[in-house]
Amino acid sequence: MGAIKPGADLSMVWPKFAAWLLVDPSQGVIRFAKTSQQREIMERIAALYLSGKKDREVWRKVWNEAREIRNAAAAYAAAYAGRRRRRLRRRRRRRRLRRRRRLRRRRRLRRRLRRRRRRRRLRRRRRLRRRRRRRRLRLRLRRRRRRRRLRPRQILYRRVRQTYRTTRSRLKLCGAVRAALFALEVRMIDRPTITQIPAGGYPAPSRGRRETNIPTL
Repeated sequence: MGAIKPGADLSMVWPKFAAWLLVDPSQGVIRFAKTSQQREIMERIAALYLSGKKDREVWRKVWNEAREIRNAAAAYAAAYAGRRRRRLRRRRRRRRLRRRRRLRRRRRLRRRLRRRRRRRRLRRRRRLRRRRRRRRLRLRLRRRRRRRRLRPRQILYRRVRQTYRTTRSRLKLCGAVRAALFALEVRMIDRPTITQIPAGGYPAPSRGRRETNIPTL
């Protein structure tokens, strides 16, 4: 305030400052202009500020043109934002599709790995079963060979045992049958019929050894 002299004309301070804000190449707003129309309207407004014109009609025309350019820029920005949103949506969709594809690939790979593991397990089980069967067959063959390779004494002992086991029951039956037949024959002899009794009777029993004509089987 000390630099301002009393009575000085300050009417052009604001127009110059406004023109500097608009048109200055290093600090002005013109740096952010994207189209030639925006630059032209900024230069025209700065010229009006510096010329000092106060006609409202001229300012209305310029402001209307500036509003149209601003609306066009806003519409372009909205369209650009819409395009950007669409692009972002497309990118998100693509990312989702990629994720889904990756998940599907991973699931397929997991299924393939599971199937391979199951096949390996089945193969291992089959191999183990085959080995067990082969071992059983080998053991059976070894046992048969051992049976065939028995020594003569062992073979004789086995045959005797088998015959003893099988004939023991037969001998029991044969003994019972023999005893029954013997008892029947003794009864028949002890109870003779009338035709078998001699006319003079039986002789007196001797004191010595009793002899009986008992048939032997």
